Amino acid sequence: RRFANWRSCNCFSECQELEWSSRISKAEAEAQSLRNANAEMQHQLDEQNKKLAEMESKLSSMSKLRRRIITLTASNAALHMAASNAGKTIASLRSELSVRDDSIKQLQADLS
Repeated sequence: RRFANWRSCNCFSECQELEWSSRISKAEAEAQSLRNANAEMQHQLDEQNKKLAEMESKLSSMSKLRRRIITLTASNAALHMAASNAGKTIASLRSELSVRDDSIKQLQADLS
């Protein structure tokens, strides 16, 4: 059963040679199959490495963008506070102007 062509062999050494030849052919076919599988796995690994590099690049960009957003948020908060203070100053100045305007009107009325 180990060698299908046993009956066609003329002698034991010829049968051994054919058996080893068959084993070598099978081993070579298996080796080629493994090389093909290895090449496919290498291709997949290369693709995954490429995707990983792209993701790392995007992550770096996102990290830079996050830092920029934090900076802009802080700047926006400072501008909002400055605007609020300016609004209070403007309201205070308008109130003071109104009081002076009323005083001028009162003086004009007194002079009339």
